[in-house]
Amino acid sequence: SEGRGLTGSNVEHAACQWDQDGGCSGHGYCSGGVCSCHGDWIGARCDVSLDTATEYYPLGLPGSADGAPIVSSDGWIGFLNGSSALLLELARMHVPARCTQETAFGFDYNDQGLAAQVSDASVQLSYAFSHGRAAAFHGEWTYGLHKGCPENRGVACHFRPHFDCPLATTLENPDFASHPRDVIPERYRERGAFWWYSHATHFLLEPNPDFRLKITAAKALLGFGSGPVIGVHVRNGDYCTHQDEGGGLCLQYMHCVCDGFEPYLARIREMKERYGDH
Repeated sequence: SEGRGLTGSNVEHAACQWDQDGGCSGHGYCSGGVCSCHGDWIGARCDVSLDTATEYYPLGLPGSADGAPIVSSDGWIGFLNGSSALLLELARMHVPARCTQETAFGFDYNDQGLAAQVSDASVQLSYAFSHGRAAAFHGEWTYGLHKGCPENRGVACHFRPHFDCPLATTLENPDFASHPRDVIPERYRERGAFWWYSHATHFLLEPNPDFRLKITAAKALLGFGSGPVIGVHVRNGDYCTHQDEGGGLCLQYMHCVCDGFEPYLARIREMKERYGDH
């Protein structure tokens, strides 16, 4: 995604004013004293990789400084460029008229947790899209099969129903799931994997009207108002409880660390100190 640098009196220097060739770390280009980053690179100098960075704080947030508008560069400005067009193209591809053997690929949901289901589905959607096909999904969506979901509606319990096409050409055990970058449509690859899969996930997890109302009601009850909310995933569930079961996630990944809430709260406090009440 392309970025813009910070401007305003609270910023010590423009992103690349000191070195037109190397000021963007070889992962972007300098224009007008600010860096525009290549896909999957962010930061005022385009020196932070979204593939490997585990912690990153932007220099600033959208707002103003001394009356002058500022933006957070860090590769995010320009992130939404092309978003509406892509989502519209995806929507137009997944309509009943596209339900034919020649225009749709069919995939089965995997029987795993939510993250794994969404990850696989986003890769399958990408593969179909890159071949000019709609992606139809079959089977059970794990998190739509609980007592809080009337009639076990599957994905439709919370999200806009996924495309269903019994005529789709079914692809069994596709070998591309382990190579998600390889199936990004060619014309979008320069935007990077983070950009592409953010939009694929957005398309797959569009809340349905009922779920939107529930989210709005929950935000009001918690006093969050109408603005955006940052959700923090505190992983103290199966990831921790499987430690003593002789296998599971711990045996597979060998790094089960469940520290409770305090490490998360420390990061939240740091963000509050950096950015204030935004």
